[in-house]
Amino acid sequence: MWRLLRRLAATAGIPVKMSPHVLRHTCATLARDAGARLEDVQEQLGHADARTTRRYDHGGQRLDRAPAYTLAAYLTTSDGHSTESERGETA
Repeated sequence: MWRLLRRLAATAGIPVKMSPHVLRHTCATLARDAGARLEDVQEQLGHADARTTRRYDHGGQRLDRAPAYTLAAYLTTSDGHSTESERGETA
């Protein structure tokens, strides 16, 4: 499997030293970036501890996924704190 993956990666011009673990890591990272719940990815990977799965969660470093930004968006759009013009509503 290792040789096949490396040969396919080389043929495709992928500069990463390919391995089954790289594919596993990519799958987990893309699933989290797409919005999959940590618990679901943890189950898919067979991890007993969520801390192990968090290693694959690179999206958490993005500001748009930071809890403070999520809370700010909620407070300004969903509970009436924003004005009608901010929500794009007209009278």
